[in-house]
Amino acid sequence: FPSHDKGEQSFLDLNFRGKDLNIGSILSLVPESFTRKFHPFKSTGIFYFTGNISGLLGKGIFPSMEGSFGIKNGELITDNTKVPVRQVNLTGYYSNGRLKTSESSRIEIKNFHAEIGKGFVNGRFYAENFSKPSLKISVQATVELDLIHRFMPTDTLIALDGLLKLDMDFKTRLAKPWSIELTDFKNALTSGSLLIKDVNFSLKDNPNDFKDFDGEFYFRGNQLNIKSFSG
Repeated sequence: FPSHDKGEQSFLDLNFRGKDLNIGSILSLVPESFTRKFHPFKSTGIFYFTGNISGLLGKGIFPSMEGSFGIKNGELITDNTKVPVRQVNLTGYYSNGRLKTSESSRIEIKNFHAEIGKGFVNGRFYAENFSKPSLKISVQATVELDLIHRFMPTDTLIALDGLLKLDMDFKTRLAKPWSIELTDFKNALTSGSLLIKDVNFSLKDNPNDFKDFDGEFYFRGNQLNIKSFSG
């Protein structure tokens, strides 16, 4: 790409594009230090992106950066449980904004869709101001909890099954960069509903079995309203 020196500054005009890239092949090129925490997961599918970096680069000066990306027909599976998350699809966009700083940066992931068993998850994610992020999350999901537990096992839960249905919009501003704390939930604006049906679970170091839990909940502002709950 062309680069023209302007004192201690350089002018960049870089366009890049990746089409029909295999996710597994791309991840094999990433250093292990970055992928170690995702080691139990294996991914397949198609990844694509386009982008542009344009403007002056120097001390305290950054060029304009923007790009779009997406995943088609992705699949995520764990080594141990062999529970696959299929039909992972999404589109996304990133820009460092008019000021070309972290404060003006934003990222959006939309049209997210994934299937696990007979259930699904749809969603949308938007974040702006990376120094003090403002988040908007929208999720619609119907999932079998035993599959979720097998896909993401925890030390606390020994067993979990039942049905969960969620339709929620969530907005908040984080007090600290990319660190969600209790105050962020207290200050959040939410709307939507949560339904659980025929939920059973067992806890580690707890002799009790928790059975036949049903509940219907509604989100409003920063409140959780319980319409019905039993177990």
